[in-house]
Amino acid sequence: MSISTAPASVPPQSVPESGVQAPGEQARRTAFALKRIHLWAIVPLAIAWLAASVDFIEPFDFWWNLKSGQIMAETGRFLNSDVLVWSPVRLPYYNPQWVSQLLFYWLYNASPYLLLTVRTLIIVATVGLVLWLCTWRSGSLRVGSLATVVAYLTAWTNLGMRPQLFAFLPFVGFLFLLERKDDHPRWLPLLVPIMLFWVNTHGSFFLGVALLGIYALGTLIEHLRNPGRLKSGAALWQAFWIVASALTTLANPYLADIYSYFLIATNDPIARALNIEWQPPNLASGTGILFYANVLIFLVSLYVSKRRLRPTEILLLLAFAYLSLTSLRNVMWWGWVTAPILAANFAAWGAAHNRDRGSGIGDQGANVESALLTPNTQHPMPSRTELPALNWLIAIMLVGSALLFTPLWRQANPFVPAPSKTALSSDTPIKLADFLTKSSVPAPIFNYMEWGGYLGWELYPRYQMFVDGRFEARKVEVWNSYLSVSRGHANWQKTLDSYGPHGIRTLVLNKDFHSSLIPLIAASPIWHKVYEDKFAA
Repeated sequence: MSISTAPASVPPQSVPESGVQAPGEQARRTAFALKRIHLWAIVPLAIAWLAASVDFIEPFDFWWNLKSGQIMAETGRFLNSDVLVWSPVRLPYYNPQWVSQLLFYWLYNASPYLLLTVRTLIIVATVGLVLWLCTWRSGSLRVGSLATVVAYLTAWTNLGMRPQLFAFLPFVGFLFLLERKDDHPRWLPLLVPIMLFWVNTHGSFFLGVALLGIYALGTLIEHLRNPGRLKSGAALWQAFWIVASALTTLANPYLADIYSYFLIATNDPIARALNIEWQPPNLASGTGILFYANVLIFLVSLYVSKRRLRPTEILLLLAFAYLSLTSLRNVMWWGWVTAPILAANFAAWGAAHNRDRGSGIGDQGANVESALLTPNTQHPMPSRTELPALNWLIAIMLVGSALLFTPLWRQANPFVPAPSKTALSSDTPIKLADFLTKSSVPAPIFNYMEWGGYLGWELYPRYQMFVDGRFEARKVEVWNSYLSVSRGHANWQKTLDSYGPHGIRTLVLNKDFHSSLIPLIAASPIWHKVYEDKFAA
């Protein structure tokens, strides 16, 4: 039985004289009202978009990949040897990121600004997927948004233009699919094409294998008391696709030897000695500060939530804490992995405080994303504190500010200062490369390592460099020679003479890094200066 207080003469959808709208009209208006809760989804995406959009292409660890992609695109052949650098190579030579190199070249060849825009889209898509996962784990868009911002800031210093860029979405995609495998098992076949792309774009594919093993072991531990479930059709379905994804790592030009490359690259003593990103995190570096801040926030969330961690979560924390404590470049993965757990922790804490009001949120894996897209028909009246017009204004400011500085129209943007309209960072040795292109300096060349990639991009095949950013690709004695000469050791000239039939003929030096060597060269009668700018000699 239904009871209506409206007069019989008033149609169901009409508006009474009091000005109160009928329920159907209220629901329609609510469907188009932007609420404050929706702003929580916009904030992390707008932050990521704006921060990525105002960045530049750095000279380190990009240009030799770009040149390799150009060589493969123009020759139509896989590049399985090092042609950009002339010093002795360490064999066997590996080029596992060949797909990244082709993607870099195709995009850069179309437009450097298109490449920067694609980078922005990848970063924002990664942040969006983390936001979705964190919201699902916590049942709260607010909590999910905060956890996502924490993860993004933790990864912030590792988001540069390098092949690792193409590993962001595969890593978070694996995390997303494996975390939701019990509720959405039909998505697990996506693991295979994701791994096929990942193993051919970056050496971090091994982290995908680690995630597969962690979730398989964690599931096994969690269901030890119910062995029958491990024999179910659902468990066999999960196991099949986990194994299939792991086997997909063999679909690369090196087959099983790809694992040899992984071990060489991650345990190379020269890289760990010379490359700061292979150093453990400390409070003297920005990445280290972000990492330990993340750890502190995470420990606080554990303490206040009193939530018991699942075995899978414990395994994730142990594995990625170890990786992060050994290398700064692994801090980013720690941020992504801990974000859903952080969200679940704070959601459990919020549930404990709100339970008496009946608005608790818990670690139920609630699928709230559909609710955000659908009007609430049970309570169509918006809250009196909601100001849709103000919400729309804030949203337009956030999204508009981010889109305004999108790299694709940076050159035509009147709000971007002229010096910032370029796609390349200010420390790219453009003038130096221009001089070397027009001059006829004698080869072989000894060069500053961080400029090797860009000079190789501009000068090959006319000139080859002595070294670039590939630490694992050169023999140890090459790096010992590089350091000995760069530091101006007593036998620096003898070391230069030991390379090639007539010794090294041209030195391309960084004034800061080679500050000990340059005075010795100036005092030498066999060298003379042919070029100098603010950074180079």
